[in-house]
Amino acid sequence: MKLWAALLSLTSLAACGLPQVEPLDVPNEVAQFIPSDVDQSEVNRDPDGCYFYTYAGSLFTVEDDNGDSVCAPDVAVSRGPSWDWQLTDPYDLTRDVAVMDIDPDNHTKAEIAALTARGITTICYVSVGTIEDWREDLSAFPESVIGRTYGDWPDERFLDARQRNVLVPLMQARFARCKDMGFAAIEPDNQDVHSNDSGYPISEADTVAYLNALADAAHEMGMQIGQKNVPELTGRLINKMDFIVTEGCHVDGWCDDVLAYASAGKPIYAAEYTDTRVDFAAACAYGAANDVSFILKDRDLTAALQTCP
Repeated sequence: MKLWAALLSLTSLAACGLPQVEPLDVPNEVAQFIPSDVDQSEVNRDPDGCYFYTYAGSLFTVEDDNGDSVCAPDVAVSRGPSWDWQLTDPYDLTRDVAVMDIDPDNHTKAEIAALTARGITTICYVSVGTIEDWREDLSAFPESVIGRTYGDWPDERFLDARQRNVLVPLMQARFARCKDMGFAAIEPDNQDVHSNDSGYPISEADTVAYLNALADAAHEMGMQIGQKNVPELTGRLINKMDFIVTEGCHVDGWCDDVLAYASAGKPIYAAEYTDTRVDFAAACAYGAANDVSFILKDRDLTAALQTCP
């Protein structure tokens, strides 16, 4: 057995507990080459349809008796713009992609200019539904709009999306900083406050009104802006938004709910995570058929990346 070189940087992922989800249906002709002490739930496929598995904190290719990788032939060629999403060190800004989604606090204006000079569209990450306690503008947010802690993220608290008169100007200031740094678009994260225990009685209508106001603000600056997840709001947001960023839509089965973006000629940037049992080859095939740009990322969104063929 040898390490799958393309995923060398992800070898520590198996040390984390994996969610209980449906494992891959591994054919007998593949299973015969997998060690008997490897659980089927640890088996996955890469974008080329080649099988690999997690064992003792490392990733291994499935190889036949000749040492060749065992692969499936049913992987389609990807469609849609290539992209990457990097929010945590280590970063790799030399990547050859059409779109790069990054956090403005992690990079310089010169780095954004260099990406733009290479023809890369840059997306600026901004949390619009939570306040993170490390942001420099934390003191600008009054306690009256700050709610409960966001689940497993103790350094984030929800924002009261109903108070648009307070929040929209604060977010405009963040968008303006992105614009000044040279970013072309905004990824407004944490749009699902209405479906979380925020401490406020926020409705879907409140969320839509807030996001529409933010879309107007971004467009007035000449920037694009996207929907983030919340597939249940697609019909009410698509006319305002320029693209959508999704997390886990394939493994969780809701990609169909956002295909209106592809129908409207707007990009769908779809990320799946290595700590789920997603069949990434199947996701790539789905993306090729439906104009969805899939990538496979680690949960921390470092530079580690797998793309579709």
